[in-house]
Amino acid sequence: AIFMAQGGGFRTVASCDDGRTWVLHVPGNGNGGDHSEGAPQGLAAGAGRFVTAHGWGAAGSLRVSEDGLAWNASRTNGGGFGGVLFAGGAFLVIDGGVMASADGNLWQRVGQVNLGTHQRRFTGLETETGSVAIVTGYEGVGDANSTRRIALSRDGGKTWKVSDIPDCVYAQQFEGGVTYGGGVFVSVGANGGVCRSTDRGATWTRTGTVGGSVGSVLWTGSAFAAYGGSRVYVSADGVSWQSQLLGGASAV
Repeated sequence: AIFMAQGGGFRTVASCDDGRTWVLHVPGNGNGGDHSEGAPQGLAAGAGRFVTAHGWGAAGSLRVSEDGLAWNASRTNGGGFGGVLFAGGAFLVIDGGVMASADGNLWQRVGQVNLGTHQRRFTGLETETGSVAIVTGYEGVGDANSTRRIALSRDGGKTWKVSDIPDCVYAQQFEGGVTYGGGVFVSVGANGGVCRSTDRGATWTRTGTVGGSVGSVLWTGSAFAAYGGSRVYVSADGVSWQSQLLGGASAV
């Protein structure tokens, strides 16, 4: 198995030993700021290949690779992309609207999110009833004074259900995230604010905080895990969280 990660300036790194060591495959070009053509906007794997999205507030590009070494630009635009994912047997990408591709090379416009605010994060999740594509959006940094919304699609990006969401998407464009497990959707902001949905994403309730800042969140198969610095915050239900020191870290 190959693990891939994306960085600014078109950088990608790969690991073939379960994340123990990493190799830089595409050197950065130095143009990787948050508002540049090299801004990292997502990486997805499926159909035997990888697809990366680049560009925010500047020219954007989608790049495709079958081995993580050689990359080809498959599409460009003038304003960047809002994210890429693989769900339901196809790649989906946000660029104001929604486009789909079976192979990452040929793209077809399939829908429109109509979120009513900035589209910040694009996530693909697998549930017991099929694949779900999720867009979170907010003004500013997504704090309590912002408009905050979430949209879900269960038909490959063709139609979307938009809902307001509590204060749990702070700076989620690059940190925190949305995940699913045990019949529950959980959203965590970079500041650790948490909300969850138990009705398939129709309504969301603020449940508190994990107890610290969060870089990423996932479902392990038995619990939610939110990672921040030297700690991981673990919860079985998305309500009560326990802080644990990561292996190799020292308590301060």
